[in-house]
Formats: sequence, structure tokens, C-alpha cells
Amino acid sequence: MAPTSTLNQNLVQRARIVLVLNVGESPKEVAERLETSTPTVVKWRNRYIEQGLSGLQDAPRPGQPRKLDQKKVKSILDDTVKKTAQGIYSLERSVDGGICRCQLMASAPFLESG
Repeated sequence: MAPTSTLNQNLVQRARIVLVLNVGESPKEVAERLETSTPTVVKWRNRYIEQGLSGLQDAPRPGQPRKLDQKKVKSILDDTVKKTAQGIYSLERSVDGGICRCQLMASAPFLESG
């Protein structure tokens, strides 16, 4: 099994920004080295100065909070995949005029085995 990354790549990039700034490079030099913009470097430098390591985390997003927690979402997805694998449901996707619509269709009884 291949190892999985446990760190968000955005967080890794932000940490790199702070580390390279700490060496003494200017925000412009850091931006060029890490292939990002100078305003991005300045933003994460300022957040780090103001909040420390916690400032490198994503800020809460505006909008309505999620109604389902991650465990419930996983349960729903697992259940859907299991039902699909058993032939109870099939998912058909068609593209019509650039709009994608999905339909959940019951399998034909004569196609089911056993």
C-alpha cells in the first residue's frame, strides 16, 4: 500500500513560505522560488507573525455550516457504492447542452443474479 499524505498541501506551501522567509529572503524572492505571488507570501508572513503556526491553517469559510458530519457523509457514500455493487441501483449520467443531469434508476429484475 502506498503511503498517504496527512498534511494538506496548502499548509505545506505556507510552511515553506515562512521557512524561506526566515532564512532572510525577500517576499519577492520567496514568491519566485516557490512559484507563487508576492501578495500570497506577504499574506502568510503576516498571518504567521500575528497568529503563529495556527495562522497557517485555513480560516473558517463564510456560509452555512455543514449539516452532515464527515462520518455521515462516508456512511452515505459507502452505502451508495455497496448498493451499486450489488446491482440494486445504477447511475446514469448524460450531458445535454452542457448541463449534466444524473438519474438514479432501478436495475431490471431479470438482470440480477440469484
